[in-house]
Amino acid sequence: MFGIFVAIAMIPLAMQVCTPSVAATQFTIYMALANFGRPIGAWIVATANSIDTELIFFTIGPLMLAAALGTMLLKHGEASQDVERATAHGAGAGPADN
Repeated sequence: MFGIFVAIAMIPLAMQVCTPSVAATQFTIYMALANFGRPIGAWIVATANSIDTELIFFTIGPLMLAAALGTMLLKHGEASQDVERATAHGAGAGPADN
């Protein structure tokens, strides 16, 4: 049940981090990568009898660390700063200029 709630919460979060000019492509990639882990995880569980459990953790750990570092680097990139300046008011319609 928790996994379902996390998956539901990730959809709007992925939408929020997309750059508006390439949002459709970027969101598609985010959703594809999110679903890519499920068959890989199923494969790991299916082959767990022939693979050492410690090896699984020592393989997945650095991959997760690399993903976290990549996310931090992408978040602090120049493109995200441009988007933050353009959408400083938050999501939705901008303030009305009267």
